[in-house]
Amino acid sequence: PKFLLHLNNMVRTAHMPDNKSYFEIDSAGSLREAIDKLTERRYDIILTDVNLADASGFLVLEELVEFCNHVPIIVLSNITNWSMIIQSAQAGISDFLLKKTLDPDILMRSIFYAIERNRLELKMNRTEDSYQSLIDILPLGLFRIDSKGNFSYANRIFADMVGLPLKGIEDKRFKDIITSEFTEKFQNAL
Repeated sequence: PKFLLHLNNMVRTAHMPDNKSYFEIDSAGSLREAIDKLTERRYDIILTDVNLADASGFLVLEELVEFCNHVPIIVLSNITNWSMIIQSAQAGISDFLLKKTLDPDILMRSIFYAIERNRLELKMNRTEDSYQSLIDILPLGLFRIDSKGNFSYANRIFADMVGLPLKGIEDKRFKDIITSEFTEKFQNAL
């Protein structure tokens, strides 16, 4: 509770980039309460410690990542264990800030960067999904191979042309699929 008051004060006194933004802080005393709130309401960002009333360590991060629905998460902790910090980054945590060195400017910069990165990532995912749906409806067999000659992508039409399941093509070598048997299947497909 003492740090939560300090956090509220930092957010209230921080200089917002557009001088219009504000944050409403909603707190949870336990992981269970946080998950309940995440299922009921949409949040722009999650600030958490890795030590909560009913859970601690990496379990907190795993559970929050699972239930946060792509909301950026910033860990605020006094833990200086590099292993935990690296695990946090690998789990998808946006930032890991030390409570004892935290000031309003560092906090707000981290919050705004995390929110903006998340917004851009969601936009990129929508663009990729749109691109993928366009590729999938083309009446052409499309594929991509990497520099080692392995298939890195193939669409359904190409999979049908070579007579393989779509999942059976990726990571196979080009020369293993494009054989004389393929030429016959390809001509029949045409």
